Amino acid sequence: MCVKRILVFGLLLLVLAACQADDDGMLKGEQEVIDMIEDRIDYDPDGENVVQMYLREGGMDRVVTMRADGNDLYELTIESELPYRLFDVETKEEAEALLADSMAQYEDLTGLDYEADFLEPYLYEKLVYHYDELDFAAYNVIDNATQLDPLKERDLIGQVKWYVEQQYYFVE
Repeated sequence: MCVKRILVFGLLLLVLAACQADDDGMLKGEQEVIDMIEDRIDYDPDGENVVQMYLREGGMDRVVTMRADGNDLYELTIESELPYRLFDVETKEEAEALLADSMAQYEDLTGLDYEADFLEPYLYEKLVYHYDELDFAAYNVIDNATQLDPLKERDLIGQVKWYVEQQYYFVE
């Protein structure tokens, strides 16, 4: 038991050492990540930036397109192909019945364009967030919706960093 505590304490010290903040309040290594992202997306601090990222996981394919003026993200598009087996159903009709109520919540939401097509053998879903118009309070009460923070969501570099951490790849 004592050895286990020492190992846990040592691991905690390593994590704390790796996460030390520098003089600007950034975590150690964070500026290098930001520099890499800015270089990778050919970042223009004063102009239009468009970034596309891709994820394939568990049979799901997802493409995320971010549009920003400098670092101010104003539009985020998420296009997904979701096999019905991810919902534990086999047919288009079963998926439509299962998802009808949750999809209805998106229909009249200000600042969000929502499209869903039930194809065989997957659901094609497209969400376009228009951050200048999005009703964040209404969006955040949708069942199973990711809670959005109006300030955090508009940070292009922060969003790209989050998608990289989630194992998304840049689309060339």
